[in-house]
Amino acid sequence: RRGHAPCRRAGAVRGALWALAGLAAAVLGRVALAAALPWTRGVFDPFLLLVVYYAVAGTRVQAILMGAGAGLVQDVFSSMFLGYHAFVKTAVAYLVGIGISVFVLTKGEL
Repeated sequence: RRGHAPCRRAGAVRGALWALAGLAAAVLGRVALAAALPWTRGVFDPFLLLVVYYAVAGTRVQAILMGAGAGLVQDVFSSMFLGYHAFVKTAVAYLVGIGISVFVLTKGEL
């Protein structure tokens, strides 16, 4: 059983690196879109797309952690008070995670 522990750690590290890459892509996407098309600033939110992706594809804990992290990163780059986007993205991650679990448990029959 000792041989399997590094494999789990490697998977966790790989997952964390993918999460950081996703956050970096969201930041770059936000900055590039705001520079090229200023009207998309209030319309398109790549951080929200990232959070919803983690809520649908990952576990609820991963989604909540990504929501908090993406929200804090977005708070740093916005003019809102620190914690606003972090709270909203965490709540969205939790609610989408619950919605997906209910949808899957009922086999798509809502």
